[in-house]
Amino acid sequence: MLVNACGQPSVQSNFRDYQNQISDEFNIAMQLNTDRVAIRYPSSEDIKVIIPETTIKLSDFYGLKHCSVSLLIAQRNTALGKVQLPSKRFAYEVQLIQGLRDCLQRTHEKDKQQQLRQWIAQKQQMLPLVWAHMVLHSSEIRGSFTTKTELFSQIGQQQLHSYQDSLRLLVALYSPTASDIENLELALNTLRKQSLAAQLWYSQRQLTRWLNDMNKHLQQQFNDVSCSSTATSTQLENLKKLYDDTFIKKIQPTTDRLIDVANLLTPHFKKLQENPILAKPFTDFLGQRELDFEAYIEALRIHKSLWQELFNRC
Repeated sequence: MLVNACGQPSVQSNFRDYQNQISDEFNIAMQLNTDRVAIRYPSSEDIKVIIPETTIKLSDFYGLKHCSVSLLIAQRNTALGKVQLPSKRFAYEVQLIQGLRDCLQRTHEKDKQQQLRQWIAQKQQMLPLVWAHMVLHSSEIRGSFTTKTELFSQIGQQQLHSYQDSLRLLVALYSPTASDIENLELALNTLRKQSLAAQLWYSQRQLTRWLNDMNKHLQQQFNDVSCSSTATSTQLENLKKLYDDTFIKKIQPTTDRLIDVANLLTPHFKKLQENPILAKPFTDFLGQRELDFEAYIEALRIHKSLWQELFNRC
């Protein structure tokens, strides 16, 4: 038997028991499809971001020696500085813009002020692309959105809110502040460790498939139930018991919690989906996850309605 981390039966095990009980009651064959559902994340090539480079002439660079930003620029131009992770590159660009602004306040020569304003404008214009590159190519984000192929069981409120805060920060960094940058690596580490989005999306698809398959069988069997015979009365008692004991008490807490988690995280996914700077294959990927959630809600609604209609009729 599959169990979750707390030693309780897993949602897959509960679904299998539920299906077996219905199969026995109606003497029909149903088999739980445990093949992994596919969720295809866009390839790196399909979401590639081209970031134009801003070059500073050596003579102009020496003109910044009176500003601390010159040290930041010098570090970036080293061999190690040119090989940066997407998040480090983004943090660098935010710090650079702030450093250039500070330098502008310390500079009195008109020509140098004009040059600094030009660099600031160029960097500000380029920053959304650097943010997009970070969102699309950070290993922590890709991993959190793709690597988990286990069914959702439960998650603590503290973990959930930590993950939610990390997503919120990721979205907010489109218009970053210095304090946001200080928390960036912590947020990425949270996304890396939890992979909650991937688990949520995988579970929605898998449960939708199981519910839809079960709904087809239930619709046919329930239509054939006659409410007048003594045998049917006994069968209805058995059906009510298995529905209450297995679906309501064992499965529904997980299906409802899945909805709660999705409702908390979806607004952040929606903001990413609607951001025009992000590559279309990525926003299409998020759009499909939204459709998956709607399909999950509908499959769950139909499943409950089938049982309720039977109980109301009989």
